[in-house]
Amino acid sequence: MDTELAMRVARDHVELCFQAVLEMLARVLKGDDQPECVIAAAEVLGLLATNLGCLSWVPEDTISSVLEEFMRSSHGATRAQLAKLLRLMHADKVTMHVLRHCIEGERLDLDEEQQSRVMREIFDVRTLAGQAKAEGLLRAVQQQERLPADLQQASGSKQADKLARAIWDAYLKQRSSKSRVLVMGRLARALSRSLAALSDSCMVVLGDTTLDRLSDMGQQVQVLLLPAPQDVASEPQIASQELFDLLLVAEPMGYLDVGEYAEKLRPFIRRRELEDEKVADQVQCLVIEARERLEDARDELFSAGYYLADHVEAFPKLRRAAAEDGRAVTLLSLPSAEKELLKRSAQDKALERKSRRLREDEDRAQLEEDEQQQRNLLYATLFDPLLLDPLLLDPEEPVARCEVAYELGASKDEAEVVVFWLHGNNEDAEVWRPHLFVSPVEAGVGEGSSGRRLRVVAAIPPEGHQQWFQCSDEDAVRRGMEWYEMSDGPTEDAVAKARADAARNVSFGKPSLEELRCLQEIELCCKQLLRLIDDEVGPRTSKVVLGGFSQGGSVAAYLALSGIASAEMQQRFQALVICCSGVPVFHFLASKMQVGCLAARDEADARIDFPTVHMIYGRDDPEVKDSFVQTISDLCKRFDFPTVVQRFDRDENEERFPARARRQMLEEVLRLVIAAD
Repeated sequence: MDTELAMRVARDHVELCFQAVLEMLARVLKGDDQPECVIAAAEVLGLLATNLGCLSWVPEDTISSVLEEFMRSSHGATRAQLAKLLRLMHADKVTMHVLRHCIEGERLDLDEEQQSRVMREIFDVRTLAGQAKAEGLLRAVQQQERLPADLQQASGSKQADKLARAIWDAYLKQRSSKSRVLVMGRLARALSRSLAALSDSCMVVLGDTTLDRLSDMGQQVQVLLLPAPQDVASEPQIASQELFDLLLVAEPMGYLDVGEYAEKLRPFIRRRELEDEKVADQVQCLVIEARERLEDARDELFSAGYYLADHVEAFPKLRRAAAEDGRAVTLLSLPSAEKELLKRSAQDKALERKSRRLREDEDRAQLEEDEQQQRNLLYATLFDPLLLDPLLLDPEEPVARCEVAYELGASKDEAEVVVFWLHGNNEDAEVWRPHLFVSPVEAGVGEGSSGRRLRVVAAIPPEGHQQWFQCSDEDAVRRGMEWYEMSDGPTEDAVAKARADAARNVSFGKPSLEELRCLQEIELCCKQLLRLIDDEVGPRTSKVVLGGFSQGGSVAAYLALSGIASAEMQQRFQALVICCSGVPVFHFLASKMQVGCLAARDEADARIDFPTVHMIYGRDDPEVKDSFVQTISDLCKRFDFPTVVQRFDRDENEERFPARARRQMLEEVLRLVIAAD
C-alpha cells in the first residue's frame, strides 16, 4: 500500500478497500502467534486513513479491539505499531472522542489510574513517538557537528593558542625552510589563526567544507574549499610542487571523511627519505579529537596507510596541551620514500602480472570458445555423406587419391570381388605381398575354381605421404571410448526393458577437439581411398572387401562402417578385415553405426546387408588390449553388423602380427570372402 499506484487504486474504491482492511485487522487481532500480521494490518490501516482522510470511519468496536491488543501484547514491535495507530486516532478530532469513550467504556472496565497509565503508555518514549523524538535530537546534534567551531560558538582562543604553540615547538620551529601545513576538521579555523600568528615562515592552508565567514583569516592562511576526496589530486593548492610538512586534523569525526582524505593526501605530504632515518620527519599527521572518538579517528588513519608514531619525544607535551580542553591527541607517520618506492614498484609489477593474467585468461577463453565452435562444427559435419566433397567423386578433377602399390589376382575387367588392402604407418606395402597371394583357383581362373574372380589391390597413401594419420594404436586404445546406457529408470524392470532394445538405448559422448582432428585426417584418407575404389572397381565387380593392418585397418573400418560412401557403393561392401587395429574414437564410429542400424530397422521392407566384420587380433597385444577388442566386437554385434573374431598367439619377442599368422589368417579370411554369397 505504500506506493503511489496502490493509493491511486484505493482512491477509486475507498469504501471497499477500507472495509477489507478493517476485516483483515479484526481477523489478525484474534491470533496469538501472528505479531507480524498485526503490525502489517495496523500499518496498512494507518496508511489508508492518513492518505484518504477516512480515519473517522473506524468503528468504535475496532478501536476497542486495538486497545485490548495494545494492553495485552508483550511484543515490543507490535505495541509500538499499535501505539502509533492510537496516536493517529487521538490526533483526529472525530476519533479522539471515540478513543476516549472506549478507554472509559465498560468493555475495558478500567479505573481512572489504569486509564491514565494506558494514555501514558501510548505516548511513552519507548514507543515509536519516543523514538522519533530521539532521532530528531540525534539529527540536530549531527547537524551541529557538521558546523565549524567558529560557527557554533566563540571558540576558546587561548586553548587553540596553546595547542598551536605546542605543535609549532615540536615540528615546525626547527625547520630551516618555510613550513607548509594543511589543517582540516571542525577546529581547523581556530588552529589556523593561531599557527599563522606564531611566525611569518609558516604557510597554513585551511581546508574546510564551507567558505562561510572565512574573510578574516589573514594573509598567512590560504583558504581552500575541500574538493571531494577523489578530486584532491586535481586541486592546485594541494597538488603543487611544495609538499606539506604536516597534516593537522582537528576533530574530524562527523565533520569530514578523514580516512578518504588522508589516503588521497599521501603523495603530497613530506616524509623521511630513508627507512632507517630515526630523527627527521618522523611525524606526518597529527590528530586532535574528543577522547571518546580518538580511537575511531585513529582507525580511519590506519586504514589509509598511516602508522602510529606516539613514541616521539614531543608526544607527552602535546597530549597535556590537548587534555586541558578535554581532548586527546595521536601522532602518525607515513612509510619512508624508499619503502614507498619499493611498494609502488611491487604494486606496478603486481598490476602487470594481473594484467598479463587477464590477457591470458581472455586469450584462453577466446581459444576455448573458438575450439568449442570448431568442435561443434567438426562433430556435425565429419563423415556426413551429404557433405562429401564433390571433387572427390568427379573423375575429371585431378584430386589426390590413394596410389596402387601392386595388384594380385584377376584383372580389373574380370574381377567380381576386389580386396583393397591398406598397410600400417611407415610400412612397406611389399611385406604383405606374400601373405596376400591369390592362387589361380582362388582367382577364379583355374580348374576347380568357384567362378568368382578375386582381385587384390594394395593401396598406399598419396604421393609424398608415409602415414595414413598420426595417432598410434596405443594412443587410440589409451583414449578409450565413451558411451552411456539409457533406461526409463533405475529399476531392474526398466533396465531389462532397455536391454531388449540395446541398439536404441545407448548414447555416445562427443569426442574432444583433438580426437575430432584425428578423425578429420581419417576422413580425408577415406575420401582418397573412395576415389581409388571408384577407379579400380570394374564392370563385373559386385563385391568389395576392405582390409588393413593397424592404421590401415582403421581407415578401412571408417570407410566401411561410417556410411560416408554412396548408397550404391555401400551395398557393394561385402566384408571388412581389420588386423591389430586400435580404431581411434570408436564411439564416434559406433554412433554412425547406430544411425544406420536404426534406419534399417525402421525400413522393414528394405533389405540392407551390412558388411561382415572380420577382426584378427593377437592375444596380449602390447598396444591393443583384449578388452578393447571385445568392446569393438560387442558394439558391432549390437548394431546388427555380422562379426567374426579370430585370435592368434604370439611370443613375447615376436612382432604384433607375425608372418606365420599373417598367411594363415588372411588365407582363411579370403576363402570365407570368396565362399560368401
